[in-house]
Amino acid sequence: MTRNLVIKQIHDEATPWILPIVVIPKSEPGQIRVCTDMRKPNLAIERERHITPTVSEVISDLNGAAVRFEPGLQPAGPPS
Repeated sequence: MTRNLVIKQIHDEATPWILPIVVIPKSEPGQIRVCTDMRKPNLAIERERHITPTVSEVISDLNGAAVRFEPGLQPAGPPS
């Protein structure tokens, strides 16, 4: 594949990002399953954190907010 320029060699030695690969034969003759260990790359991922506000934070944010209620309005739905 290197001669056909499909892939190219980057390093002559292993890098820390090379994943351990295990090739397991399937029950069907001639078929294989390639498994990788993704624990090291998963440790390097910086995940986004979405912190849920507490009830007291929501109440303090709503302090002074106004609510408008009009009893004559009908709920949205198909025209009758």
